[in-house]
Amino acid sequence: IGLLLCSLAVCADREGFEAWKNRFRKTYTQSEEAKAFQTYEKNADVIDVMNSNSEDGAVYGQTPFSDLTPEEFRQRLLNFRYNVAPAPTPNTTYVIDDAFDWRSYNAVTPIKDQGSCGSCWAFSAVQSVESAHFLKHNASMSAPIALSAEQLVECDDHDYACYGGFPHNAFEHLIKSGGLVAESKYPYDVEGHTVCLANQTFNETCGDGICDD
Repeated sequence: IGLLLCSLAVCADREGFEAWKNRFRKTYTQSEEAKAFQTYEKNADVIDVMNSNSEDGAVYGQTPFSDLTPEEFRQRLLNFRYNVAPAPTPNTTYVIDDAFDWRSYNAVTPIKDQGSCGSCWAFSAVQSVESAHFLKHNASMSAPIALSAEQLVECDDHDYACYGGFPHNAFEHLIKSGGLVAESKYPYDVEGHTVCLANQTFNETCGDGICDD
């Protein structure tokens, strides 16, 4: 019976893994899949333990990163660091509200998903531009225009596509290149290995097929 129950548990994990793969459009080689499934199982166990805590009001579940160990997640998505100068101390005292949310002013676009690409720098820059543009022109706009993060990932020669970058570099690129197109015209597709539509050049040295030059 113990062996049967164990087999049923493994089958349930495999079914959950296959459903998760379909949901997040994951593909692997045979060797990659074995490792991904093993990591998925371990993360599923962690999720079960966290959800069993009745004192925690949160509900935990699978994400696109369920095939990554904590160390792999840190290396891939949290590894970019740089030092910035401290902000100057203001001479003026401001009264700050207890809470403020730009969503109440319809000044931000919906949450985006960067996938397994380290493109947070591009999304940060793009969504800042979206909101700044809306706040300047909101008399004639009902909502911000969603702009293309993919354009920055593929075309910004100041940064490193899926391997990280800095928003201030992205702003410099946008000033020189003339701005951003709408997301609808240049959608996010880091798994598609497309090239920079702005210059139609392809550099085969781009390790993942995504050119940022």
